Amino acid sequence: MKLGNPGKFKSPIQYHQMEVITDIFWAKGEFESLGEPHLYLNQDGLTILPLNKPQIIPWSFTGLPASTPTQLLVYRDEVQLLRLLQAESNAKYQPPLRTKKLFFYFPLFVVQGQAPMLSEADIKNFLDFWKGTFLPVTDASIHFLTESAVPLPNQAALIYINRQYIQGYFPVEEV
Repeated sequence: MKLGNPGKFKSPIQYHQMEVITDIFWAKGEFESLGEPHLYLNQDGLTILPLNKPQIIPWSFTGLPASTPTQLLVYRDEVQLLRLLQAESNAKYQPPLRTKKLFFYFPLFVVQGQAPMLSEADIKNFLDFWKGTFLPVTDASIHFLTESAVPLPNQAALIYINRQYIQGYFPVEEV
């Protein structure tokens, strides 16, 4: 991670390596955030997630070529899953006091991991308590339902899933 201008004034702009997954492509690049990335991702009014120097790989079923432009502007609402790739970026995440192990269904993958249970939330209404677009999931296992031209992660300490793309979920019973 590199921070903005190292001069007298510390810039709020930060850069973090990030992967994003949409229903058309997978991309990895340098994410530009204004301040703390874990808060910035769910900021009200944010429409675009800028990725500098991205590598863009379409899903194998699309037939589109891979590309490496100087910048990719991704509509936040179209991202199904994202993850910050650097340990120092993830170290800034503040986990909730209470989590529940859940299994989530998405159009291109399924995820199993620990989801935040805020306040008095229970399994039926926990999404009502989470106000942001992206829900953090820790200790995540990811199972992709399609092939990709690049190896995709199947385990991650922290990912963010877009609540709009959740097609169903259920609690994982601990044995």
